Amino acid sequence: EFSFFQGVVGIRWLPSLLLGLFNALAYLGGLVLVTRFSYWKDWQKALTIVCAFIVTTDFITFRFDDYHILSATFVVYSIACILTLNQQHDRRKELALLTALGVLSGLCFTTRLNDGAALFASVVLAILVIRNSRRVASVLIIAAVTALTSFLMIAATGDTLHAWWTNSI
Repeated sequence: EFSFFQGVVGIRWLPSLLLGLFNALAYLGGLVLVTRFSYWKDWQKALTIVCAFIVTTDFITFRFDDYHILSATFVVYSIACILTLNQQHDRRKELALLTALGVLSGLCFTTRLNDGAALFASVVLAILVIRNSRRVASVLIIAAVTALTSFLMIAATGDTLHAWWTNSI
């Protein structure tokens, strides 16, 4: 992400801050999506968003231009997808949401292995709990898309699977 961003805006200090701003806004957008599932009043949702943002980003090593915010963003959007999936009855939309969950898990897995593994396991557990039917098929779709996304992300960096395995894990 950082390399791509530098390729677009160059290697300058002020434009480099835009990446952190973009990541923070993407994360906030995910928090807003999740709170839309609540029946609370708007001020209560706003307070929840502010508190969730502060609690989840307030530790010394958290930066908005690195992998911490990306992992947190993938997690929040996965929660929004699961909540949406729980209310969905259209098969095509269900498939799109299951695919999105796999993509988010795969991106998180290649960004930060432990967060990605935890997200994948949490998504699978949530699917097994909330789905009344097609549980196994849903998990298989998510697993296949997660593996494919991970492979494509590793390939996009120019690394081999062996190089990624030995140098990243």
